[in-house]
Amino acid sequence: TKAAALRRRLPELKSYPAADDFEKLSAAQLIDLAGWKERSAQGGVRVWPKQPLVLINDACESGEVVLDFAGRIQDDVAARFGVQLEIEPDTIGFNDNASDDGTIA
Repeated sequence: TKAAALRRRLPELKSYPAADDFEKLSAAQLIDLAGWKERSAQGGVRVWPKQPLVLINDACESGEVVLDFAGRIQDDVAARFGVQLEIEPDTIGFNDNASDDGTIA
């Protein structure tokens, strides 16, 4: 499997059993291995050094800036490791959640 091949390349990578004979890889560890915890803030947004799944918005940037930063992390992890990370928490107040009159659905 892709996960097994990646673990051969990165023996320290944690994985967990998932449904249907799949494995769930540690997204936090992939972000860390890609070096995002050590990077300085970009556009006022950075990865929290103690937990790579948490993004810090020190400069009170817009949600779009935060999602753009998250997208750069996703793209980098995909390019390095061939794994596409998904944003799991709900995002509120962005265009895809708003109705035509701008209210949140």
